[in-house]
Amino acid sequence: MVAAPRFADTGGVKPLPNAATPMPAFQARILPFPQATPAREPRFVWLLAAVAATAVLLRAWRIGAGLPDFLEEAFPLRLALGMKDAATGRVDWNPHFFNYPSLSIYLHFAVQQAVFAMGLVTGAWKSWADYLVLFQIDPTPMVLAARSVGVACDALTIVAAGMLAERLHRGAGFIAALLCALAPILIETSRSVFCDTLMAALALWALERTLAYLRDGNARTLHVAALLVGLAAGAKYPAAALGAALAVALVMREGRSGLRFPPRSGSRGSGCREGASGSSATCPGGARPSPGRRPGASFRRCGAGLRCPGSSEPPNRRRGGGGNNRRLRC
Repeated sequence: MVAAPRFADTGGVKPLPNAATPMPAFQARILPFPQATPAREPRFVWLLAAVAATAVLLRAWRIGAGLPDFLEEAFPLRLALGMKDAATGRVDWNPHFFNYPSLSIYLHFAVQQAVFAMGLVTGAWKSWADYLVLFQIDPTPMVLAARSVGVACDALTIVAAGMLAERLHRGAGFIAALLCALAPILIETSRSVFCDTLMAALALWALERTLAYLRDGNARTLHVAALLVGLAAGAKYPAAALGAALAVALVMREGRSGLRFPPRSGSRGSGCREGASGSSATCPGGARPSPGRRPGASFRRCGAGLRCPGSSEPPNRRRGGGGNNRRLRC
């Protein structure tokens, strides 16, 4: 008979039921709130989808306000249109503009190329030169497409705010998403062509993935969070500060070894053994534990990085039914 698992390596704190690895004791003291799994709750998903759809309708209601007059600066749109030569059709991938990063410019360039291709099919224009001339006369098709990018980014921002708040406190996600959906300033700015809407969407998703990594320690979640931080900084420079939040999450999850690259040679061992007597750690049913997916971990407490096959719980740390707790090592 296999004894119930003990959680000596986590300071007596029982791991969260949805966590891939147990939560360290110091992290449990800093973050006492329960973990939520928003994506697995159908009711919350439907509520969040309804709020996002309402937000899109509110923003699309007067998306063509002011047209055909178009007096705003709209740097991403105007720079995207200038990337393609009107005479030769050659694309210069260097925007020659350093006030903002180039991600939003490339995004608007791709959107404008899609609108241009559809116009070629329908016969609305014959060449890129005609497209630019029409932008000076009546920019409605180009501006509507560019403003739609802002509306889509706002929808992603609302979903990210809901997911992030739901992870922090169960039931807070719907309120956070509703506040973002009905915020007058967000509705107003979504009808303009800015870099900020794209940066806000990427930044909130980066924070949501960072918090998810802090809870489950999944390497793939960490990689996605790092990618989103880079994309957010590519939309607007201030988002580079999110790298500090990601570094804090690494230190809280892995300790100082989380910032070490490459990881220690012992951090990716194929298994663990018990140091006192050489007997192997066991899982319920006699299965062997596998190392947790914790990139860069030093495994000073190797039991916190082990998972039993098909389970998120750590292996049994008792030998038989009455042995003393033994520290595992890689």
